[in-house]
Amino acid sequence: MRFAVFLRKNKLFAFFVIMVMFVIIYTGDIKTYSGVFASEKDTKTVEVSGKIVGVRIFMDGVMVLASGQTEDGKSNGSSQSNFRAGDIITSADGKSINNKEDLINAVKNSGGKEMRFTFKRNGNERSCTAAPQKDAEGNYRLGLWIRDSTQGLGTLTFYDRDTGRFGALGHGITDVDTDKLINVSEGEICDAEITAVVKGKSGTPGELIGDLLYYSKLGDIRENKKTGIYGTTSEKLSQGESLEVGSKNQVRMGEAYILSEVLGDGVKAYSIKIEGINRFAGDSSKGIIIRITDKRLIDSTGGIIQGMSGSPIVQEGRLIGAVTHVFLGNPERGYGIFIENML
Repeated sequence: MRFAVFLRKNKLFAFFVIMVMFVIIYTGDIKTYSGVFASEKDTKTVEVSGKIVGVRIFMDGVMVLASGQTEDGKSNGSSQSNFRAGDIITSADGKSINNKEDLINAVKNSGGKEMRFTFKRNGNERSCTAAPQKDAEGNYRLGLWIRDSTQGLGTLTFYDRDTGRFGALGHGITDVDTDKLINVSEGEICDAEITAVVKGKSGTPGELIGDLLYYSKLGDIRENKKTGIYGTTSEKLSQGESLEVGSKNQVRMGEAYILSEVLGDGVKAYSIKIEGINRFAGDSSKGIIIRITDKRLIDSTGGIIQGMSGSPIVQEGRLIGAVTHVFLGNPERGYGIFIENML
């Protein structure tokens, strides 16, 4: 109370006190806002691609797809109870399993004795025992369907000349049988030759058909993540257009274009329209809804087809995303990922 009376009698001093308090209270916020504005002004530039590439990856171990059958069509009960689809077998009796041949030879040489296996399930390491059984030809088997690698066609989204790092696809590579994200031991991207285009239609996705040119390696795959595949490039990559990276907040509804080599006549720009934006999508690969509007592409492919995943999306001179999925009911429409989720 006495302090209030003092302030009323000393108005100049009161004004000084209030201004000091204002500065103390808001200084922190002013600094914070300055940092935000500064970060938005700090733009990143990458080289966009749109090039169709061959993708080949080898798993970190051997993936179990399903339980098979052994002699006379009988199932190997021990294997069925211990292994599940999606498990990654990494060792057998203490020896590393790097590919199918390693596992087949270890089981073949077991003599039917019980073996101890180490495997990963949902990222957690486990172990179990299983006794191989003879098949109709007299060979010992576990009664499992397995896979150790996969390959296909996709689109290179961007690469950085300074670091040599690239990003492609806009979504991770999952096993077609288990729908599990594949753990990469090693892999590569290479040149590809498109031999045919299967046009998409309602209910049936189209696809690119082509050959992987292993002798023309373009880079090494280091990671397979939900947002795409990543690695380092070689000097064989042709020069791409250098564009500023746009944030998801800069994406707007309306006209844009994608870059793609899907027709086999070099990377071309094809017009699209952004029809939906979900900046908080639970699935990061489905933040943008796009519709193909370019008649050339619609006439040739029906719209978005398999192999176009990773095609850069450009709007107002910025790289804002990449094509990821097609709508099965309408191949002219599909999803895209915000580019900032890939960086």
